[in-house]
Amino acid sequence: MIYLNSIKEGESYREIYLVKSATKSLTSTGKSFMNIILQDKTGTLAAKKWDVDAEDSEIFKPGNFVNISFDATTYKDKIELKIKDANKVEVTKLDDYIPCSPIPKETLQKKLEAYLSQIQDPNIKLIVDELYNKHKEKILTYPAASNNHHAFASGLLYHTVSMLDVGAFLMKHYDHIDQDIILAGIFLHDIGKIKELSGLLPIEYTTEGRLLGHLVIAVNLVNNVATAHHLENNEKVIMLEHAILASHGEYEYGSPVLGETKEAIMLNFVDDLDAKMMMYENNVKDINEGEFSKSLPQLDGRRLYKKK
Repeated sequence: MIYLNSIKEGESYREIYLVKSATKSLTSTGKSFMNIILQDKTGTLAAKKWDVDAEDSEIFKPGNFVNISFDATTYKDKIELKIKDANKVEVTKLDDYIPCSPIPKETLQKKLEAYLSQIQDPNIKLIVDELYNKHKEKILTYPAASNNHHAFASGLLYHTVSMLDVGAFLMKHYDHIDQDIILAGIFLHDIGKIKELSGLLPIEYTTEGRLLGHLVIAVNLVNNVATAHHLENNEKVIMLEHAILASHGEYEYGSPVLGETKEAIMLNFVDDLDAKMMMYENNVKDINEGEFSKSLPQLDGRRLYKKK
């Protein structure tokens, strides 16, 4: 297979890729074209298809696999594919098209379950166990985001276990931290993404995800279990819900409340740190040592430097 990260400017190719997104537009002269994002396990590339017709709109639906003939050109110093012809195909072997966790899912699952087994409070443990057992398949396979960080198979699991590792280290340093809230809060703070995101083919936001957001969805999941077991007024359960809602740190970043407990403050910083470390890796992997990345809107426009 010709992977997207191996395509060279000026060359022509034919290969099968996954359609991540596609939008139809018109030039100022009324000429139709499509902006398309193609995906394989190495990442994504932008493509254009000119002279679009109704058949093209069906072929390039997100989630479709397309066999395309194209020229590799450049646009704004980045490779862009100029599609010459395309047809929809069926693909059964998905390993070539879905980026995967750098650590095997089975290894991460064992670590996650070991951490969850350390929860002592029976009510918090009940909530965690019930949600884990009910949603295990999605928790173990879903991405953690659509683009910015951990946007790969088992990305949610990878992000969660990485945060648990950091949280375990910090709890040894800071006194009077409620271990149950940290362990459960890290596990549950992103569980709403199993409803916010559509899955892996492709990674898209659901209507529920766009209208509610994963923090509200997560707290609803927790509250549903708590209410079923008459725990909705339990202080520790409320502290857990607070930590989840405050995990984005600021109102403008999507948190409906700001952290007012040690656990909520710690959870926010662990989440933010782990996400930013992954963003850094994602954005410097394809540049040379001693160079800067492109300007990144998700990181306040900063350009990341890759050391020599």
